[in-house]
Amino acid sequence: MSGRRESEEGMVLVNVLLLVGLAAAVLAIMVAGDDAGLQRATRMAEAAQAQQIARGGELSAIAALRRDMIQAPDSDDATEPWANIDEKGAAIEGGRFALTVADATGKLDLNALAKDDPVAKGRLATMAGALALPPGSAERIAGFLVIAGPIVDIAELGGAGLSAGEIAKLAPYVTALPLPTTINLNAVPEALLALLIDNPVAARGLIARRTRNGRLTRDDFSLEQAAIPPGCGFTSSFFWSVAEARIGGTRQTLTSLIERRKIEGGTPFVAAVVRWRGTAPLQAPAPRMSDSMQASR
Repeated sequence: MSGRRESEEGMVLVNVLLLVGLAAAVLAIMVAGDDAGLQRATRMAEAAQAQQIARGGELSAIAALRRDMIQAPDSDDATEPWANIDEKGAAIEGGRFALTVADATGKLDLNALAKDDPVAKGRLATMAGALALPPGSAERIAGFLVIAGPIVDIAELGGAGLSAGEIAKLAPYVTALPLPTTINLNAVPEALLALLIDNPVAARGLIARRTRNGRLTRDDFSLEQAAIPPGCGFTSSFFWSVAEARIGGTRQTLTSLIERRKIEGGTPFVAAVVRWRGTAPLQAPAPRMSDSMQASR
């Protein structure tokens, strides 16, 4: 009898140990679940905070551009406050913040080709030749845009048969805007300016003047004996805002294309007309927050 009792007691002990082990496992799973849930909640809170900070960066850009439109409507250039509010990685509570504001009209707008614009077509052909793109590239791009219509991202030029490398060659000189606009001579790169005025020597002189003074004027073109090209000027109607926020382990990037124009009665209209969260179009400025800045908190 005693042996049987001992056996039964042993089985009870085993069962108790199994139950205790099962309870411990369930508790561990619950704790792990709570921890994972807490981590998810923390990440969601950080993401929401980072998104709001990035949105605040966009609003800062809009405010600066609206103020500039009222105070200095005759020129958009590197000397103005809107062009100098960039932050490369400012420390904020819990992380860092970066902001880039840039002119969006210092390039050839390929969407003009959707309307078979002969001036844009000629300029693209010249640029394609200067960049040593394969023969017929400009014609393929023009034909693609006539059929497909306006594009949002110049990466879409793959539909015209261009390789990623060929698109990358074009990227510093072309863009895709939602509405027709003039090219701002205060923002064009030297190679494009040389193409626009068909005079590399004068282009070099103009870029040197712009570097010294932060801007170009009609007088500068007269001094370099160069004519202001058709469809070009010294003001802009589209701008880029790239706002980045890193809170804890979460990073949010908001890229905005901001339109600026006067509406009825001369009232300034300044608003983001397109937004991208995360991945942005190829023609937009790249985020500026470095990895070291992202890591430091």
